[in-house]
Amino acid sequence: MRQRITVQMPAQTESRDSYGQPISQPTTIGTFWAEVLPLTGHELAVARQLKAQASHKVRLRYQGAAPLSPEMILTLKGRTLGVIEVRNVEERNRRFEMTCWEMQGTGPV
Repeated sequence: MRQRITVQMPAQTESRDSYGQPISQPTTIGTFWAEVLPLTGHELAVARQLKAQASHKVRLRYQGAAPLSPEMILTLKGRTLGVIEVRNVEERNRRFEMTCWEMQGTGPV
């Protein structure tokens, strides 16, 4: 786990700029050490049965104070990953595995 990711929740309410245009600012949950792996081979085929855009697996240690959910967004060195699925590995509250897709703007790459 050598990569720093920032976990964000998309804005629930929109604020307005000086021209009255909506601004949606995501709320930062925290920054954590994680392992980001591109999916390959069989893993990719299985993940794409769940959601067609699945492209990465992200592993991080259990964050008790920060509940993770599929609505969240991960940022990593200027890249944005949308969360598809969050799994508590072995239900032991030690490690999370997330299936993600890389976003560009508001859609998949």
